[in-house]
Amino acid sequence: MERVEDLVSQFTHHLVTIKEELNRILWTRHDLENFSVIIADRFKGVDEISFSRIKGIDNTYMYLDDETVIPLHRVMEIRMKGNTIWSRATRKRS
Repeated sequence: MERVEDLVSQFTHHLVTIKEELNRILWTRHDLENFSVIIADRFKGVDEISFSRIKGIDNTYMYLDDETVIPLHRVMEIRMKGNTIWSRATRKRS
């Protein structure tokens, strides 16, 4: 029988928050032009933003180069070269 700690570790190991994934890409990748963020926009519906426009992330918001501030709960997907690598629906890396 598995210990509870082992089960929790296995479960949480695969779940990745949007903040963790955004920061991982921003701080470890040098090819940001290959990445984009899909957000739910109140006016446009869905919008795609290039990672190269992201200037910062905190616990609640994503800050863009034109001083736009986007709440992290609006991020639906992260894509690399058009392929989804993180989705809010699964909160897992692909």
